[in-house]
Amino acid sequence: MKIKDYGQEVCRILNIWQVTLYISNNVKPIDEYVSKDSKGNYVIVFVFSKKDSQEVFFKFRNRELEIGEVLTV
Repeated sequence: MKIKDYGQEVCRILNIWQVTLYISNNVKPIDEYVSKDSKGNYVIVFVFSKKDSQEVFFKFRNRELEIGEVLTV
């Protein structure tokens, strides 16, 4: 599989809870795609800009990131 070049540093996230927290804190993915994990299971991969997601990443890592205000119904 060829890894796409986004022209910037990116992080790929599989954890749907982490993705939910990022998006609700107004950090939008720049891409998403379907792939397979090491066991052959299909997974959705969300791609975020490292620069744009750095602040929420540190809060997530420190268990300080909460659901944000950006919610749609």
